[in-house]
This record gives sequence, C-alpha cells and structure tokens, in this order.
Amino acid sequence: MLRRSLISALMAGPFASAFSRAGDWPWFLGPTRDGSFEAQIRPWQGDGLPAAWGMPLGEGFSGPVVVDGKVVLFHRQGADHLVELVRAKDGGRVWQCRLPTSYEDPLGRGDGPRATPAIAGGKVFVTTPEAVLVAIDFATGKKVWSVDLAAAYDPPKGFFGYGVSPLVNGGAVLLNVGGSGAGVVAFSVRDGAELWKVSSQQASYASGIVMRLGDSELAVFFTREGLLALDPVKGTPVHQMRWRSRQNASVNAASPVAIPGGVFLTACYNTGAIALEMRDGELRKVWSGDESLSSHYSTPVYFEGHLYGFHGRQEEGAELRCVDSKTGKVKWAMPGTGCGWLIRSRDRLLVMQENGDLLLLKANPARCEIEAKAKPLNGSARALPAFADNLLICRDSRECKALKLPS
Repeated sequence: MLRRSLISALMAGPFASAFSRAGDWPWFLGPTRDGSFEAQIRPWQGDGLPAAWGMPLGEGFSGPVVVDGKVVLFHRQGADHLVELVRAKDGGRVWQCRLPTSYEDPLGRGDGPRATPAIAGGKVFVTTPEAVLVAIDFATGKKVWSVDLAAAYDPPKGFFGYGVSPLVNGGAVLLNVGGSGAGVVAFSVRDGAELWKVSSQQASYASGIVMRLGDSELAVFFTREGLLALDPVKGTPVHQMRWRSRQNASVNAASPVAIPGGVFLTACYNTGAIALEMRDGELRKVWSGDESLSSHYSTPVYFEGHLYGFHGRQEEGAELRCVDSKTGKVKWAMPGTGCGWLIRSRDRLLVMQENGDLLLLKANPARCEIEAKAKPLNGSARALPAFADNLLICRDSRECKALKLPS
C-alpha cells in the first residue's frame, strides 16, 4: 500500500513526465525512494556479467541517475565538478556541464561530490561538497540557477563537506541545509527561490524521503540531531525526535526507511537502530539497540517484514544482515562483506560490496541464499548503483560500467 500510494502521489504531481517510463531511476534510492524496482532479475551463469559500456570517471561517491534512456553522472576531475549526460544504451556523451571548484576535504577522504543528483521538471539538481545547489537543464546541460547554501545560510561545515542529495517534491527541492533557522529549506524548482525554511537542525549525510506516516505524506529527514518529519508543502514540523550519537565525531548517513505503520532509523557510533510505529498520532518506539542493524552509511531495504542492510563501521569490518523489522532480531549474518549498498528486485537483492563484488541474493529471512556472483568493479565502490532498462549502472572511484542483467 505504501508503494502504491507513493507512486500515485508522485505521478499525479506536476513533474510526472520527468520519470513516467517504467525504466527510470530519477533520484537517490530510485523512483519510490526505497531502493527497489519491480523488474525481475534472474541469476546469471558464471562469475561475470557482460558490460554494455564502460567509461573512465573522476573521484566522488555520487550515484548515477537515469531518465528517458539517459544517465546523469556527477564526479570530480581536476578543478571541476563534472555533471555529464550519457546515453544508457552505449555510454555516448550528450552533454557535459563543468562546475569550477576548489574544494579540499579537510580529512583527506576525497575531494569529489558525495550527493546523488535528482532529475525532475526538465532539470538536473546537484549539491556540491562546498554546499552549492545547482539546477541544470536536462536537455542542453546549461546551468539554469544556483544557490550558495553556505553563503546564504551559514551552516556548520560537515566533516566531509556537504553530502545531502536533493529531495524533489512537486515544485520544490527540499534540503537539510543545517543553518540557524534553516535546518530544512525548500527551494523553487523553477528559479531556486526560497519557499520556506524551518528548524535549526544541522545537516547530516542522510537524504530525505517522502513517506506515509499515519494519514499524511510527509518529508522525513534524519538530520544530525535525529528525526524531523515535515509537511512537504508548508514545511510545518509534524514529528521530531532526537536520535544521535553522544560522540561529536559522528555522522548520520543512512536515510530513513519506511516500514509498515512507521519508520526505521539506523546509525553507527554507538547509536544503533530504532523502529518507530505510529500510535494515536505519535511515533513511539517498538524496539531499539546497537546489536541489530547499525549502518555506517548505506540505507537498508525493507521487504516483507524484514530489513536487509550492512551492520557495523566501515573501518572496523561490517557485515551483511537480515533483521526482523518488528523485533530487531538478527535472522542471519554474512561476516566479512564490508560495507556496500543493496537494491531490491521483487524478492531478490542486488548487493554491491564496497570492494566491487556484486551478489544476487534471495530475499529469504531463513538463510543467506546467494544465487549469483560477479566482480564488475575493482576500485572503492561507495556509490549507490542505479537500475534502468535491465542495466545496472555502477561506479567506483575510477570508472562507471553499465552491466547487462538477465531478466
């Protein structure tokens, strides 16, 4: 019901034509913002997958997005952030937009973009590590408008630059900006004008999603302070809850996950996870703890009463897990995987590990059931892949590939 209601709400909006094809992946976590798609992927034979194309790529952790058979890539080369549009079928370049930059990561973790673009209303929206929101014409690659968030709202600097992916809802781009009185800000899709701003909650590295909580469709953010759920049109806060580590040197990076009747949050740094359920108009804790599914940066996926995701710090050895969403009980674990990303294809899971290994799993809470393996990437694969037209488009720190998946 959640999926159907969200799709209906999105398709009824003014920018439905931007992602009306079944094969589109227009923004972070896919068309329904839950890391899933409805195409059925079948197991492949052997240890390899054919690539439709590949291309060199600069540094960054920004995931690809796809609309109308075209892929937007966002990466760093030299003194420029590059936003590129290429054809999904062969990787041929359509246009390239250069955004000059002098950003240097203060902790030396890479100078490329962190945030994944969004495509809507004939525009591509990107946020740069130095906290600039840019709108680019999807057809021509020309810059339409930009907002310097750092100059306009003076948010505290994050440990790794700014990394919030744009959330487009109707005629607005919503961002956890993190300034005083400007924790979340809505900007006009048309010209970048400020529509409203609310709260003073600082920015995290998690991106907002739209989900149904109770009787309302809300924009839900996991800020540096915790949960903030808003009316996406007016910006009115509906639910707030502090949920963060006591350590200052910590981040919240996994986006909120919609579960039946509520929402799931997860983070590392001795924070853990919490499942919340709507009761009598309030979000109330169902369970919480640091032993079930504490995700460092990737967003878990939900399927039929269970959460699948990576548990543990990246630098300390994470593992893939399946957890009962109602109790927090760990149903199974696959040690030694490290961190990575998951996207769901009906009752199967595509798992892209950070080391470049790709797994196809049955979404089976009884056991970890691997159906196929491949190693398409050799670098550090920290960007969420996209799926469109039976192509899995993935990237690491050096290249992008479009893999042909059997359906």
